[in-house]
This record gives sequence, C-alpha cells and structure tokens, in this order.
Amino acid sequence: YELGTFEEAVKRLKREGITVITHMIAGLPGESEERIKETAGYISELSDETGQPLIDGMKIHLLYVLEGTDLGRLYKEYGGRKGLPENGGCEDMLIPFEGSFIKWHIFSMEEYVSLVTDILERLPERIVVHRITGDAPKSLLIAPKWSGDKKRELNAFTKEFKIRESYQGKGGTKMAKVYAFLANGLEEVECLAACDVLKRAGVEVELVSVNEGKEVVGSHNVHIICDSSISEKKDFSDADVLFLPGGMPGTLNLMKCERLTEALKEQYGNNKRIAAICAAPSVLGRLGFLEGRKATCYPGFEDQLTGAEYTKQGVVTDGNITTARGLGYALDLGIELTALLISEDKAKEVKASIQYDQF
Repeated sequence: YELGTFEEAVKRLKREGITVITHMIAGLPGESEERIKETAGYISELSDETGQPLIDGMKIHLLYVLEGTDLGRLYKEYGGRKGLPENGGCEDMLIPFEGSFIKWHIFSMEEYVSLVTDILERLPERIVVHRITGDAPKSLLIAPKWSGDKKRELNAFTKEFKIRESYQGKGGTKMAKVYAFLANGLEEVECLAACDVLKRAGVEVELVSVNEGKEVVGSHNVHIICDSSISEKKDFSDADVLFLPGGMPGTLNLMKCERLTEALKEQYGNNKRIAAICAAPSVLGRLGFLEGRKATCYPGFEDQLTGAEYTKQGVVTDGNITTARGLGYALDLGIELTALLISEDKAKEVKASIQYDQF
C-alpha cells in the first residue's frame, strides 16, 4: 500500500477511539540507517489535521532472512557470491530490484543495538515501546544468526543503555517551542505561571514583547523584560504553541498588533496549537478561530467568542485551540499544554513537583 493509505487507515482508527501501535522492521533492502531513523521520526510525529498525535505505541525488530522466502533465495544467491557471514556487519550486497540493483545490509548485533538505542533516544515519552527485538523460528533463520540468541541480544541492549546513560526521549527529539506574547497591561501571573510550568517540563519558552522594545509593564505595574520584541522576529514558523496571556488593557493591545495577528493566522492555517487565557480568547474569537469549538474565557467576554460553544471549564482544548478561564487556572493551563506537547506522565510529574493538588 502507498503511504497515504496507511495514514488514512490510522486516522480512521483514531476517530473510532482505537489505540494504534505501529510495527517497524529495520533493515529492509535499500534502507540506510539514516532512512530507518527518519521512518521512526515520521511515525512518532504523525498527527491529524488538528495536531493531535496519531500513534500510541511502536514495535521494533530486525528483518529476518528465512528459508523458503524470496529474501532467503536472494541472500543465498547474491550474498553467497561474496561469502558474506551469517552474522551480518559485512559490506553491502547488491540485489536486483525493478530492473536495477539496490544495496542490502545485514546488521551485526552491535550495529542493530546502537541503531535502536538512537531511535529510542529520539522517541517521545508518550510513545509506548512494546518491542525492541523479536523472535524468528530458529529452524528457518538464515541470517543474522545472532538474532536467535535473544538473551545475548537483550544483554547487549542493557550494556549499551548503561554505557550511553540512555533512556527514551533523552534529548534526540526536538524540544517543544512556545512563544508567549506580552503587551502592556497584561495579567502578569497568567503569563508567568503557565510559562513556569512549561519550563519545568523542559519546554523552550520565549517571551515576546509586542512593544518596540523588550520591556512590558503589566496591569499591576510589574515590569517584565522579555527575551525579544516582535519587531526583531522574522517569523514564528518553529512554534509548537503561540500563547496569549489575558488582562486588560493587555488583550486590547494584543489585538492591535498586526504582526501578531499575521502569526496567529499562519499558525491556525497550519493546524498548529494556539493557547489563550482570561480575556485573550476574545482575540481568537474575533479572528474566527473558535467557530464550532468549545472554549472558555473570563466572565463577561463570552459574547466575543464568535461561533464558539462556551463552557465554564477552567481549561478546555478543542482540536488545536486551548483556552483557560483566568488567573486561577494559569497552572492548569501550563499542565494541560505540557500533557499536549510532551506527555500525560510529564504533566503529572511537574504537577507533583510543585505540590499542586486539585480535587
């Protein structure tokens, strides 16, 4: 099947609420190590039109060359010509494919263990890993012979993990990026509390002033020096989330910023995440982003959530839009975004670390 068929099947399963686990076989003819890593990255980052992840788990194992198969015949015919060892790690053989020849490399155990460890380090924590090796019938196994000794293979993984101090999501995955936009008159704690939670979770957060300079003065006369001003930024295409804190007249000042409006439209058009709290969801309402979605806001701004289904929930996510009611839910907003960007487990971890218990 073509890749589009796979993606459509996954989307249909997720729409029915079915957990999706992918099965990735490493070492197919024509694949390089980099291509295998790219495949793993594609699987882990696959999402629907609203940015929701589609893949819940992954099984990984090696390609086994078995008796009575086309690959077995090709291995014997073309590998045998070079006297290739059954335990892999040899030079690539060339096998015929669609009128030409492609390279086929049989991994040694050391190569395979290193490759899978690289993949695991780049895999987000939310992906449940169900398998890193498998079992082929020993009576049919042609190559690699080392894969028939599962205990030795698992011991090799344990050794590799210890030497590299490796764990899933160690740092190979791209750090999530959030831009928070600050205007004079913002509600200071709404912004800083949510951003603090995200930073504790390991999310990269950049405070962007919509003023000419980096300094912003909040509604309670708190002076904040931002990381950058919007006039310095070329674009926000690397953003995972654009975040709008509320407060008055801060929200009105956000509305007046044309560069911010352009960035929000681009983010929304690319089905990437946007978050807003307190009065700031009204900015999204005026831009038409809330049409047909559930949303919340500070009491009194409900009529500005154009087309939305208003809810009194403290925090609500509908598709790629997350809204929060006000300052009292700033921590909850940070925790919700952490769960969306990283994992539920990371959100729980941060919540416990700040002694935040809500019943």
